[in-house]
Amino acid sequence: MKLNYFSQAVISSRKPALRPCAETKLELAMAEWRAGARLQAVTEFEQTIHQFPRAVRARIEYGTLLLKEGSPETKPHAIDY
Repeated sequence: MKLNYFSQAVISSRKPALRPCAETKLELAMAEWRAGARLQAVTEFEQTIHQFPRAVRARIEYGTLLLKEGSPETKPHAIDY
């Protein structure tokens, strides 16, 4: 059920009217991550950080998720954010 909730959030967040602000894009990335769509989430996080360089929360959330993932490959990348 929880996975379905995040999947529905991803679908809703992709509507064009909801995409322009950093907060909405961050919420989309987090919903994708929690829904198991890691590649899409990484892309969304990195696009958000590039598009909104002052969006500190996006950097914190992305880095934290990468650190929590625990794989050795992502830790240096997480620290960069």
